[in-house]
Amino acid sequence: MGKKTFYIYSAIILLFLALLFYIGITFSVEIYMPRSEQGFEKVSNWTREIFAAGEEGADRAAAVYHIRLPEKIVGKEDLVIYTIHQNISVRIGEEEVYSIQWQKGRNAFGKTPGIHWSFIDILQKDSGKEATVYVTPAYPDKLTAEPEFYIGNREAIVADIVKKDLYAFFISIGILLMGIILAAFWFVTYRNSRKNGNLLYLGVFSVILAIWLLNELKSTVLLLASPLVCSYISFISLMLLPIPFTICARELFYDKSSKSWQILYALSVAAIGAAVVLQVLDIRDFRETVVLAHIMILSVFLVTIYHIVREIITIGFNRRLKLNIAGITCCAAAGLLDIVVYYMFKDRGQNITLFCATTFLVYVSILGVMAVRETYSMLEKGKMANQYEKMAYHDQLTSLYNRAAYEELINGVDINTGRCAIIMFDLNDLKKCNDIYGHAAGDDYIMLCAKMISEVFGNIGTCCRIGGDEFCAIVPEEKIPYCEKALSDLNKRVDEVNEQEREYEVHIAYGYAVFDKELDKELSDTRSRADANMYRMKFAMKGTRGRA
Repeated sequence: MGKKTFYIYSAIILLFLALLFYIGITFSVEIYMPRSEQGFEKVSNWTREIFAAGEEGADRAAAVYHIRLPEKIVGKEDLVIYTIHQNISVRIGEEEVYSIQWQKGRNAFGKTPGIHWSFIDILQKDSGKEATVYVTPAYPDKLTAEPEFYIGNREAIVADIVKKDLYAFFISIGILLMGIILAAFWFVTYRNSRKNGNLLYLGVFSVILAIWLLNELKSTVLLLASPLVCSYISFISLMLLPIPFTICARELFYDKSSKSWQILYALSVAAIGAAVVLQVLDIRDFRETVVLAHIMILSVFLVTIYHIVREIITIGFNRRLKLNIAGITCCAAAGLLDIVVYYMFKDRGQNITLFCATTFLVYVSILGVMAVRETYSMLEKGKMANQYEKMAYHDQLTSLYNRAAYEELINGVDINTGRCAIIMFDLNDLKKCNDIYGHAAGDDYIMLCAKMISEVFGNIGTCCRIGGDEFCAIVPEEKIPYCEKALSDLNKRVDEVNEQEREYEVHIAYGYAVFDKELDKELSDTRSRADANMYRMKFAMKGTRGRA
């Protein structure tokens, strides 16, 4: 999931932007409103009739709402109606005063007029009259979805709508800013952090999440000129969320090569492709395929939970894993809550779950801090690497750090502020290999073992060759829980190499120790304990082979 992933996801975003632009310039509904102070009230004493297609002369299913206007209207007031994917026609008495109708011939595809706030003038002559609102839904499940009705001063109604959305608005803006900061940080440090694309995808995920949350706000519909674009942005952002979240979640775990991540990524791309094709061919609107996005979001959470359990079993609890468990649990609960509310309460309007927004902000902030710290650490390592390159601190045969670099690294560790682990490696029977098969074979032996040690331990620590057949890995405190898993992986690699046809067998003895203030005065003492553990294993291996 490197450059190819970045290009594919960028192409998907560009495709959606082009689609939104096209919808924005071609979308059209017929709005009819021939009419050109007080407070307000939300109307709840309306009555409703529902007619199936063919009843009362209706050509399709419709809902009719009857609202009694105030007995005394002073000055100019408004009847305000909030509708979601519904065509409406409003009559006061016998006069049609407003309508929103989606026009099939005037739109490229789709079937919805979008989400609307309709402001209808009611005058003094309308006092005491009945307003009749005819609602024909764009989708069957919107037949019983109740519009919201307000009567009163337009400015007061708008102010109340915005006031109710303030908390969710600031939470969403916080997530948006976090995403922009993370993405900007990645671009600024691109040369040194391009191998850690997690920072970029975390930023992309945060931005898209914020866009989705903002578009779920009722006040957003008031600000955007195109209500249909507003609703499509919401669906598109929801479909785009699983891919960057999958990539981010993958980077949180030791096992990054699991096929489950690639399968999730491929399925997410396929789901997006299916939704776009169905929308463009006018078979199903994005809203009617939003179940695909929900399935992918749930799949990401399930796979992430699987990897959490797997990592607990193979590595055990550590501070980083506990943080991931807490964050992912909150996100899973928030996501599940929002999905349950979506399917069980379809008439809820566009109210977002504030719990969802808040927990996402907290978790994304935590992940952002962790990612920035890791990237900063990588930059520091990059600076050190450049210094070591200039000082020729690399072993010529294996390209690992040499003994001089090892001494510099050890001297740079502050044992007063944190622990570290030292792992010692010894290549068994290297002298025998040199004597029997020649020094070229001995060099191959060294390079093969160095490659295995570097591939396994290079992700969690710094590897050095400190002698002819001696190697060492220095592992910082936060990566210590991964040592046992890494040693197990090294054993598997050695076994795989020995199963191949080769003149000689490869054997690596190892031992490690973690700095302990009660046992060690300095890191040289920790290395001595690691050496002792390594030699015990070395002699045990020789004894086993001798008996065999």
